[in-house]
Amino acid sequence: MTVLPHPTDNPQTYDRLQRVLAAGLRRQVLFGVCDHEPLVQTLSQRLHHGLGRESVVLVPLPWDVGEPQLLKAIAAVLQDHPHLGQTGMMPILELRNIPQLTRQSHPIQQQFLRQLRSLGRHLPELEFNLLLWVNGPWLHQIQHSVPEFWRWHTGIFAFSADQGITPVPPPPPSAPLPDPDPAGAFPLITLAGNWETMAPLTPEALRQQVQQYRDRIAQGETALPLLDQAIATSQDLLPHLKTPTETIDALNDLGNFYWLRSRQHSPDNPTAARGDLEQALAQYQAALEPLGDGSEAPHTYAMVQNNLGAVYSDLARYGQPAHHFQAAVWAYEASLQYRAVDNPKYGATQNNLGTAYWHLAQHQRAIPNLKASIYAYHEAAQQYERAADWPTWAMIQTNLGTAYWMVAQQEPEAAHLEAAIACYRASLQHRTPDRDPVACATTHNNLAAAYWHLASDGDRDGETALRELFNAAASYAEAAQLAQGLSLMDPPIFVSFDFPTTYHNLGIVYYQIATEPRFNLSLADQLLHLEAALQAYGQTVAFIPPTADLYQTTMIGMVQAIRTCYELGGIAAQNKALTHVPGPLLSQVLAQLG
Repeated sequence: MTVLPHPTDNPQTYDRLQRVLAAGLRRQVLFGVCDHEPLVQTLSQRLHHGLGRESVVLVPLPWDVGEPQLLKAIAAVLQDHPHLGQTGMMPILELRNIPQLTRQSHPIQQQFLRQLRSLGRHLPELEFNLLLWVNGPWLHQIQHSVPEFWRWHTGIFAFSADQGITPVPPPPPSAPLPDPDPAGAFPLITLAGNWETMAPLTPEALRQQVQQYRDRIAQGETALPLLDQAIATSQDLLPHLKTPTETIDALNDLGNFYWLRSRQHSPDNPTAARGDLEQALAQYQAALEPLGDGSEAPHTYAMVQNNLGAVYSDLARYGQPAHHFQAAVWAYEASLQYRAVDNPKYGATQNNLGTAYWHLAQHQRAIPNLKASIYAYHEAAQQYERAADWPTWAMIQTNLGTAYWMVAQQEPEAAHLEAAIACYRASLQHRTPDRDPVACATTHNNLAAAYWHLASDGDRDGETALRELFNAAASYAEAAQLAQGLSLMDPPIFVSFDFPTTYHNLGIVYYQIATEPRFNLSLADQLLHLEAALQAYGQTVAFIPPTADLYQTTMIGMVQAIRTCYELGGIAAQNKALTHVPGPLLSQVLAQLG
């Protein structure tokens, strides 16, 4: 018999959960709260092992976090297993992986909450129990956003400290780029006339045309017709080349042109983009064949391997992401064999490697790959710091912060979040509102999430946690205001996050500050922060339609904040809180309060 390790340092909580599940009670909605995903797997495994001996049916509910359809998943399980419940005991459906929704987009998170809302309306009619595994942030999110479902819960079993909602920061913003210049160089010439109707060009003229296309592309011209001409001319040139060096350079050029063209296709034409990427891959691989281990032409070998890594990274968008990101990692590491620390392109390749490891971590071996990403980003940052390239250095600091933040999701240690915060704050020394408002807003949004998550650690003393929540609120406010201002420009400038959601998060942070008992705030301060939450909620609904899921969620939060004002300060506090509700919403809020 396999002996499983005890799942937690708090065995009383585990034993209590197992006893409740084994009791055969009806229509139970239980929450297991654990912030460490690997531990959830151990807890679940032990429950299945223990309950099986007591004839209790615990069934994992298969569902896709990328497209949550809970009602359909439940119906499918019950239909596929008609024997469930024949023992006289209601089956227990176990819902895991909810914390993984943190890595999904806001619309998908809202879809999941909408599914819970529908489930809450039908629970009295259903013949099963539910065990939902969540982390602290998602427990708070469900409690706050889906009261229709939350009111049916019958037990909470916490295996770690309860936490506040933490939206995931976006992926690292930097994308790997091929080296723009091949080894050879040719003089720039000016071409006249309609070249498509002229007689075939000599090899020297073809070389000169390819050089001209390279120079124009280096200056930012990447229109499809220009890239089409560059590819055609490079293909015409290849049969005329005499030496391996010339052929390698031309193949690298052709790979670059295909790679760039892949990025110019419409999103509605993924087949063309993937085809160009596969062509680029073939050109780079052909260029590498005569280079062997690279020792005879280290500069060229490193350049082509770096370009190969960029193509593999882009191919991951179109399928087999783990395979392609792993191939990208190997290509970048091969490039770094011949890129010493004093090589000007060492930092760029290390940054590319860090980004490839970061993406690979989303598919396999999260902790080792994230830590490899962190090491590569640190290497890149050191070179850009020596070169005083502060915009690039700040970008890499943001990438580092995001990598540390993701490690904290797997290993919930304060040190990882503190490192993320240090990196984001370092980035903001140079990502200022006047220099780069878009990057500044994004980094503030990430910084706020890290502060919020850190403050929710139950081991933090009240004074420290309160200070961190105030820091989270300040960064959310800065991010939302910057993004809002950019969206109102003509033409508008958009950021990578949804700023109404950031205003909504700001409201929840203020609500948490006002209501968390460990802060021991005065009544006046509690009411002040509840009013700040209402102001943030008002900003949220000002920029979204009433049909949006976030609108309904925010209205729930607004009503909850007003009710809390009444509970704390009576009718006078409620009336003052109502003055912070936007006029058009007042009747709707009063109806819900009534």
